[in-house]
Amino acid sequence: MSLDILIAPHSRESFFEGVWEKRALHVARNDPDYFGFLREDLCVEQVIWQTCHSWGDVSLARAHTNYEVAPYAALSPSVSTIRKALAEDYTVVINNLERKSIRVAEFCRNVEKNLYFNAIVNLYFTKANTQGLNYHYDTE
Repeated sequence: MSLDILIAPHSRESFFEGVWEKRALHVARNDPDYFGFLREDLCVEQVIWQTCHSWGDVSLARAHTNYEVAPYAALSPSVSTIRKALAEDYTVVINNLERKSIRVAEFCRNVEKNLYFNAIVNLYFTKANTQGLNYHYDTE
């Protein structure tokens, strides 16, 4: 079912025949509540407090920032540190959210059943009218 939610309005058949391992699929939702069921019980501050004990579990990003002199690198990733960084237009990135939220983990496991590979979710929390990352792509 999770795969169907991800690729809707496309069918599984058309996805596997025309898209899978052939080309990228972009689905524009224009509905901020489409994946609302994933965040029903999700409190970002609680996730940070309970599960993000070191940088890597959570990270900060801000476009055009020199991270060698970033003021938060020497601090622990506490909720207060994260709040201060967010106020200064940093994006908060929670890596591997499927390890921190049961609802997200269930969603990922259902996707994996259809695709036969691991699914992960990273959460990016960015204030309106700010840019957390420069244009880039991930190699892994």
